[in-house]
Amino acid sequence: MKRFILKASLLLLPFALYALCIVVIDPFERFGVGRFMPVHDKSKVAIAFNSLLWKVIEFNRAPHPNITLGASKMNLLTPDLLKEASAVDYHNLSVGGGSALEFIHLFWFAASRAKLERVVFGIGIENFNEYINRDSVKGAEATASNPLLYVINRDVASAAKHLVLMKYFGAAPPSTAPPMRKDEFWEVQLDEATTRIFAKYRFNEGAYGELAEISAYCRERGIELTFAILPSHADVHERLRQLGVEEEWKSLPLRLGQLGKTHDFDVDDELTASRDNFTDPFHFGPDAARRLAGAIGSDGGARAR
Repeated sequence: MKRFILKASLLLLPFALYALCIVVIDPFERFGVGRFMPVHDKSKVAIAFNSLLWKVIEFNRAPHPNITLGASKMNLLTPDLLKEASAVDYHNLSVGGGSALEFIHLFWFAASRAKLERVVFGIGIENFNEYINRDSVKGAEATASNPLLYVINRDVASAAKHLVLMKYFGAAPPSTAPPMRKDEFWEVQLDEATTRIFAKYRFNEGAYGELAEISAYCRERGIELTFAILPSHADVHERLRQLGVEEEWKSLPLRLGQLGKTHDFDVDDELTASRDNFTDPFHFGPDAARRLAGAIGSDGGARAR
């Protein structure tokens, strides 16, 4: 029996050492006990590998009554910009590349951990494609709540490795910048990304129905609910027309308006007409972000198409 225990211990030793390393490095701050690197540096790496897991763990650690939800566009409307415009502190629960279903499930995740007061959804027609309806929220919640799942998670391991390379070998933080000029990336996004998102498109009525449930929940509890339809460049609008999604695009502000206060910024106007206001066809720049945050914070900017 002692021999068996010894052999088992030797077999488990590598995993135990690996687990200890993960706990010490703790790239997603799940345990909050290690000081391998400052949290600010960890966040740069963790968000690059799995922004959803970072956001879930962060909110578990410090729930907040005011939240923003959305994809990469909503990440551009930072809590600092919204506070500058409204004097209200927000916690950013937006995740790059997210679907409407993910925003919805993140709302319920937040509602289960905090008494919500204000919720801002940054959303667009691209988030409602029924054929692109990934939902990684349950997996992120499970990983955040289970130490074993956290230790064996591939993104956690990759982030830990990168932090080691940064600390001891001078590696740079992960970069999401495209490896090409802005004009080249613009054309790639306008061709490939719009085709991937809109060429096969069906509006996700199930997700809209779940948003209606959230609307009722907020109304019953006095939670201020706001939808912001964030802008893409006019080139994307033209692609929407070419790919046959114009009707769904135009009806979105009316449908969201039935659920809560809605700001429609995704219109053909001077902001969306100029490439100077955008970093790529889907993402607006910092000056536009400040303008949009100001409109949301001051309760202005609701427009019709």
